[in-house]
Amino acid sequence: MKFSITPSTENSSPNILYKPFQLDLALSTVALEITVFTVGDIWCSYILYDGNGNIRAEYIGPSTPQPVIITENTQFSPNTIAGNFGSAPWCLEVCGIMKENTPLEKIKIEIEVTEKNNAQLKHLKESLPTENPWYSIKKGVFELTDENPQNKKEETKWYRGDFHTHTIYSDGKMSREENLIQAEKMGLDFFTATDHNIVPTSWPHSTEVLVIPGVEITSPHGHYNQIGVRNSPFQDKGFLLLQTTEKLAKSFEKKETQQHLNSINHPFLGEWKWLAGETNLHLVDAIEIWNDPTYHLNPDATEKALLAWDQALSDGHKITGIGGSDSHLRPDDRYPEAEFPSLIGDPSTYVFSEKLDIPNILSRVKAGNVWVSRFDCKIDFAVEGQIAGSRLPYQKHVTAFANVTGIDTCRIEWIINGEIMATEESSESQQSFEFVNNSYNYIRVTIRDLEGKLIGFTNPVYFGEKQPSLTYWKELAETL
Repeated sequence: MKFSITPSTENSSPNILYKPFQLDLALSTVALEITVFTVGDIWCSYILYDGNGNIRAEYIGPSTPQPVIITENTQFSPNTIAGNFGSAPWCLEVCGIMKENTPLEKIKIEIEVTEKNNAQLKHLKESLPTENPWYSIKKGVFELTDENPQNKKEETKWYRGDFHTHTIYSDGKMSREENLIQAEKMGLDFFTATDHNIVPTSWPHSTEVLVIPGVEITSPHGHYNQIGVRNSPFQDKGFLLLQTTEKLAKSFEKKETQQHLNSINHPFLGEWKWLAGETNLHLVDAIEIWNDPTYHLNPDATEKALLAWDQALSDGHKITGIGGSDSHLRPDDRYPEAEFPSLIGDPSTYVFSEKLDIPNILSRVKAGNVWVSRFDCKIDFAVEGQIAGSRLPYQKHVTAFANVTGIDTCRIEWIINGEIMATEESSESQQSFEFVNNSYNYIRVTIRDLEGKLIGFTNPVYFGEKQPSLTYWKELAETL
């Protein structure tokens, strides 16, 4: 069966259409194959719901490998969920986003659903790199298997990772396997798979790198990551959550059973900046302060993010600052005029954890036990002997220490309550401070080279508590 989809006239806004259909399966049918055909400049996604209203497949074009295949009994495509086909009507939810002033007569979307028998499926399976997944989503719930090798890493240390990556299943250039290979080359212990609007349902086996399931919720109003997500954020509302800034902001709300982290991505980056001013800051677990340093618009966007983050911290919000490579390119590619290639793990986010597993990494990020750097730079930072993220009672006098390794020379900036209170051109700095505020303070460091380029930053050590006066993102943005 083939469906022709006609977008509406609302260019640059999500065009959402629903196509119910009835399966008429032969006895030999063991799989459904879905293929999208598009003509013109349109970004097309779909969600496929079964007769019970459960998401069974997700797709984002134009680069997601096709066909997308759903089976009754086995994991197949890495963005589908196996299970019974049933007899009730299924439904395709299709979302198309066009660039402004795109003539509708030049746009065409067709989606074809075909049935496959065992012989046809075997032929297709041999050509797909989805063998030996070590975890899968079953019935919409992310479940780790007993064979998960990462559960054996129980050393207490700073683990190196990346919270923003892409593959060929959205708009990245590397396969999932290639992401793992490059992550190992970069010395990463973990990374989060955050393809646009797709939650991975399987991942290839790795004994070295922990892959955390995630999704980059991508709308015309901004992008944010759900890190450690256990089901699709589109299950209840579908693509409607992308339509307005209010709906996007409301999607930050979590159910009691949801343990993922919400992280706003590149909040000041060009056309992808965060526009959902209604976002409640109390629901924001992290902000991606530093996005791909090799992209030409990011240095300025990162400095703005640092300023906004310090404003939020000074107001009493304890939001964790993280980094993300936003990796899209192959390791030998670079953006025009970029000095360095764009690589997974640049920048790297270091998380202090008792062991390398998803619950511990997420809880430590939430606690702020994090620092971020590039070029293999390591930051040893402590205040009153406590690491980043520590929360201590108020005290008037404190001592602090920072030691930077992996680079020859650098500048250490000591930030107290959003202000640079001391600067030292050295790889090591010891400081004593006397707080002016008598109830709430924080200290962190920013590391730069001698030309002022960002090398790294830590999350703060906090002293005391403060009731925030800012509630929404738009209030924070207005302070800049």
